[in-house]
Amino acid sequence: MTSVAIVENNPKHLQIICDYIKRKPGYTMLTTAANGFEFINYCYHNRQLPTVVLIDVEMNVMDGVTLVDFLTQYFPSIKCIVISNHHHKEMLEDMIACGAMGIVWKLFTVQNDVLSKISLEVQHKFERLDECIASIADNNFYLDNIFDEIEDNVSQLLNREVLIAHRQKQRLANAAFGFIDKEQIVVALCAGTSAKLADIADTLSISVQNLKLHLSNIFKKTGATDRLELTHICNRKGIVKNVRNIVGKEQW
Repeated sequence: MTSVAIVENNPKHLQIICDYIKRKPGYTMLTTAANGFEFINYCYHNRQLPTVVLIDVEMNVMDGVTLVDFLTQYFPSIKCIVISNHHHKEMLEDMIACGAMGIVWKLFTVQNDVLSKISLEVQHKFERLDECIASIADNNFYLDNIFDEIEDNVSQLLNREVLIAHRQKQRLANAAFGFIDKEQIVVALCAGTSAKLADIADTLSISVQNLKLHLSNIFKKTGATDRLELTHICNRKGIVKNVRNIVGKEQW
């Protein structure tokens, strides 16, 4: 039985995917979240983790690419499938480098805030999602073939091993900052999300005062003077990956 979590900020999309997972033999619906940070909070406070998590890309508080990068480092048993309509090479490279095991074309589009009925085309998209889950269950990477159709055989330009190695090299290079283990997690959550400090402290089961102490040490090590500057430094150094660096603020 494959346990599934869904991280999706569109309630209509979320409901239809949930309904499909619940009806599908061999799947069990474990939990849902409206953004990456909400799902991380679930992971820290629950013993039962999903086998697979389906992740939207563009979300408030913590986006999908940042979430994949965090889960790869701190919850590596969870296999990440990104559901995205972003087809340009740079975005796909970041998804793969951060640790996505599968990338599937987004299942639905909403027009005038009304979700169309499940068409035969959407059923085919669900079939590709099934293919993806089956593929990564065998530890095989899956890229929806629709990306090749849209982006002129982009899969031939994506070297997964090289991309993952480069991201790992970035992580190792950041060891020069001298972060202790807890500080690494604090950096990831403070620079990779817009969550409030109180919520981050609750997720990590520490006091806000303790969290601020960690941040003070992190500021000294990075030269940042506040959380915003820390975010800029972390994005520039590759300490965190953020989809907004790629798609641009105008899309948020």
